[in-house]
Amino acid sequence: MSMLRYVVRFFQGIHGLLWHDLWNEPYPGPVGQAADTIRSLDPEAFLFTEACYFTNMGVPSGIERLSDSGQVFEPHGYDLIVDTRHDNLYDSGRVEPISRILERNLWSHTYWFWRPDIEGAPEWGELVRAYPVATAGTLLYYRWEGDCITLEYDGVPGCTEVFAPNLGQGTWGVRRLQEHVWPDTKHGVLRIRSDRAQNVRLCFGRVAGAYGGAVHDPLDL
Repeated sequence: MSMLRYVVRFFQGIHGLLWHDLWNEPYPGPVGQAADTIRSLDPEAFLFTEACYFTNMGVPSGIERLSDSGQVFEPHGYDLIVDTRHDNLYDSGRVEPISRILERNLWSHTYWFWRPDIEGAPEWGELVRAYPVATAGTLLYYRWEGDCITLEYDGVPGCTEVFAPNLGQGTWGVRRLQEHVWPDTKHGVLRIRSDRAQNVRLCFGRVAGAYGGAVHDPLDL
């Protein structure tokens, strides 16, 4: 706790400081005590808590919700070979269930590890997934199925942005709404604009072959 007090005091008064990360992958860890220590010195900043390292094997972390309303959960999700150079041991069967948990709970996450040849690593294809970047309204559900993302939200007037990986040749479209088709783009962002409140459920996917119909970017509802 002395280390935490030193860190909080060191950064006090610095403009733009938004949060304190209580503990990196604590298991077990005195999270509640750490939160109380930080809050005694900085009652306004957000407190970030993480799952433990072993949750990447499916082990529950035991990290409980703090009584503090400023808690932010920042889950990690990756295969255990991360940062080891043992890509030959990568197993999508370990990563996919973690990704499903993140999607089911509508959690964001970041793959923190990077190296110059990361895009050639076997795990890269599992990490590059479509997801809603910004939702105009309340996100209810999304799921990535390799070449299609299903998305549902209670929308308000505004623009929703969905990251879509560049999957090579072909086009992106809204399945079952064939009049709306996008060419592949390098930036990989699909925009859905709406001028009224409505429930929106769409399935974006790579289209095999060419649809007839006009090309739209963004889609207006």
